[in-house]
Amino acid sequence: MTDYREIIRLKSLEFSNIAIANSLGCSRNTVSEVLKLAETHSLEWPIPDALSNSDIVHW
Repeated sequence: MTDYREIIRLKSLEFSNIAIANSLGCSRNTVSEVLKLAETHSLEWPIPDALSNSDIVHW
């Protein structure tokens, strides 16, 4: 399973979407979708510990 929290963390460190995808072994589309969800819900790093990967993907 892709680590959605890690996608958001790496983006906060100004990694490109391609670099994030390569680092996590997921597609650029996955990275883009997760970042769109994060933006839609005003979610930024650091993410509250209570918010899990499955919480993020099921928004």
